[in-house]
Amino acid sequence: MNDDHNDDDTVESEDGSADIEDISLHQPVLSVVFTNFEQALKIVGAFGRYQWSYIAVLQVAIVLLAGNYAFMSFATYEPTVRCFLDNGTVLELNRTHQKERFCEAYNAGLCEQNLTWEAPLYTIIEEWSLICDLDHVPEMMNSVQMSGTFVAMAASGMLSDSFGRKRVFLCCFVLFVVATL
Repeated sequence: MNDDHNDDDTVESEDGSADIEDISLHQPVLSVVFTNFEQALKIVGAFGRYQWSYIAVLQVAIVLLAGNYAFMSFATYEPTVRCFLDNGTVLELNRTHQKERFCEAYNAGLCEQNLTWEAPLYTIIEEWSLICDLDHVPEMMNSVQMSGTFVAMAASGMLSDSFGRKRVFLCCFVLFVVATL
């Protein structure tokens, strides 16, 4: 390679073609230290309309996601369940006491007409009768949600490397909104 430099910062190679020289190799690197954030904004420019709209969309996503996780805590609340038997006996579903007796009566069909749910709110446990044999379902739902979050975070990181953060974020946000409606 020829070491003679032209005025236009190109170098001719042995075959006569011109290669563009990397100009950044010949310029000194400047170190800039900012004492506050406002100084940095003066250099790079303040937030524009795009940045503010992106922050607004991001905040909406955060609120929706937080609401989704908080919902699972309330939706899987375990109410007090009482079974009034024909002989006047009252069986209460309790995790520590009388669970076996209650579940035997419930599974035998003795509680179908005389079952009361005492809870401050209507939950999926009451709606789908997730008691006795199905009492593991609410915990499994929470585990599946957290596992899905873990897989999505790992996958979205890798996809962001390939396709860019903005595209992946917007696709995930649209999928999240569609899935939660």
